[in-house]
Amino acid sequence: MAPATDLEREGARLAALQSCAIVDTYPESDFDDLAAVAATIAEAPHAAIAFIDETRWWAKARVGGMPEEMPREHSLCSQAIQRGEPLILNDVHADPRFAVHPAVEHNPDRKSTRLNSSHLGISYAVF
Repeated sequence: MAPATDLEREGARLAALQSCAIVDTYPESDFDDLAAVAATIAEAPHAAIAFIDETRWWAKARVGGMPEEMPREHSLCSQAIQRGEPLILNDVHADPRFAVHPAVEHNPDRKSTRLNSSHLGISYAVF
């Protein structure tokens, strides 16, 4: 059997996300607690438990004034989903993949980001 293509993997990921019926649900204290723990452990002012659907990044839980949602292309998370493994950026301004990204360009204080992708979503902390 041939390996799955990127398009097939993304289709399977989106189908799995839809089957969970979690996007656009109400806040839940367990998710809020996880986001708070992530921020505390990482000593970060911002953290989120977010999910990426076809068109947007949506936060189930967030700490530190992060938006509830944004267009997928404005999120740094697509890179982590494609990698399928943690993506640690020590200086997002110095990384050529992200230096001109809107989430970086418009946030000069943003220094590092740790993105940990799963099959369904992303958890991360921003420093």
